[in-house]
Amino acid sequence: MVSPHALLDVVIHDRSLSRGLPFTCPPPEQYFNPTTYNFDATCLLNSGIVHLTCSGYQKETLSFLKKAAPCSSDIISTSYSRCLMSGLLSSRLADTQASSLSQEEQLDAILSTAVETSSLGLITGCIKQWTAEEQPGSALNLRYILDWAWNKVVQTKEELDGICAPLFDSSSNFTDPQTLQLLQHSQRLLGNLSTIFHCLLSEAQELTQK
Repeated sequence: MVSPHALLDVVIHDRSLSRGLPFTCPPPEQYFNPTTYNFDATCLLNSGIVHLTCSGYQKETLSFLKKAAPCSSDIISTSYSRCLMSGLLSSRLADTQASSLSQEEQLDAILSTAVETSSLGLITGCIKQWTAEEQPGSALNLRYILDWAWNKVVQTKEELDGICAPLFDSSSNFTDPQTLQLLQHSQRLLGNLSTIFHCLLSEAQELTQK
């Protein structure tokens, strides 16, 4: 069925154009990862004018990661593919499809994205589901998340030591904006990792009580 409302023109309001998340490193060119952009637009139809807001695929992916969902291999694969299309993965995985990775490698990428973007709902939901299932495979997944999170704490602590060293050896008399940004980034990572540990601990206590 053909719509009676013909689209005549579209105007994207350039002042509304913004990225869903700031990049740690500048993109190589202006139109890198267009799915990261949010914008407002006005559509001219033969029947009138429509104003709309496009949240962008990246923002939709982050909302997906923040929601708890039944955790399965399909969900992990879907989550990885969404992160890939949204430009949320590290440059090392920028061209790597889910079919080329093991489930653990996909889970590793999702964990990194979730911790970096404070989008932990899917991960904590998986922890709760795997604890309730009490299956051998679920136990391995929980162990993997625990080991991954602890290794991430160690890595973040080492990076934090390097950032803070000049503040205590008299080589720096002030904290520049870039250093403050790095400190805030480390604080966010450790806070999100703490959330994962609290979820694991809470579920372990409930399992012990059962």
